[in-house]
Amino acid sequence: MRQWAIKRFSREGIEPTHVNADELLAHCLGIGRGELCNVTRPLDKKERELYKKLVERRLNGEPLQQILGHWGFWSVDLKVTRDVMVPRPETESLVEEALNIARTYEDERIRILDLGTGSGNIAIALAKELPRAQVIATDISRGALAVARENARILGLEERIAFLQGDLFLPVARRRFDLIVSNPPYIPTAVIKGLDPEIRCFEPIMALDGGEDGLGLIRRIVAHAGRHLSSGGWLFLETGDGQAQGVAEMMDEKGFQRVGTVKDILGIPRVVKGSWGWTRSS
Repeated sequence: MRQWAIKRFSREGIEPTHVNADELLAHCLGIGRGELCNVTRPLDKKERELYKKLVERRLNGEPLQQILGHWGFWSVDLKVTRDVMVPRPETESLVEEALNIARTYEDERIRILDLGTGSGNIAIALAKELPRAQVIATDISRGALAVARENARILGLEERIAFLQGDLFLPVARRRFDLIVSNPPYIPTAVIKGLDPEIRCFEPIMALDGGEDGLGLIRRIVAHAGRHLSSGGWLFLETGDGQAQGVAEMMDEKGFQRVGTVKDILGIPRVVKGSWGWTRSS
């Protein structure tokens, strides 16, 4: 059955085919992918039928992560539905940079705001690594917040993160934070129709569409972040390919200090960071 699935995926150009075939087979059997090597028996009729259905869903373009219903990010496993974007490895660069700054604070007792939290992946990763931090995560989508809250509950972090519904900073009024992090929508509207159907048809458009040039939400965050940052606080933004330098200049113009960019695992400038007001040593 596994070889049958790999051949089907190969004909449709789905790569890497062995990952799809193995992940779906393990899901079908209710085991981890690494345990497949211990399975020597043939699939029974019910398992074969289920496996074929899972393969067909993947061939129809549904993301592997949504079929499985979960996906790994940082050091956690997160629930994934069509209400949220699939957590991606490049976003781990943002988490890593935020942690580098967070750990310069005494006792790591810091206030963190995650804007547009989606699945809660950034907020959850930071809360897990910084047990003394106070974390608030906002999102305009009720469906996304439901997924994020469920992920926090499953991981035992529901008491550590406050999830608030609303547009960007609206739910936090005049509150200030030591770190503000965000992976906002940054794809230009005209580009979305040309995206792979796996993304365009199955992930929430509001989490992808960044407006005419892709920077609409980013401009709003940069413009208002200073009102919500403590003196010496930091803003971290994930950006699209080719956007980092422009966003860095935007932050510099708005008065941010020590503005810089960070490359992701593929070597693409992905994260833009800057401090506000008095600059702490780090």
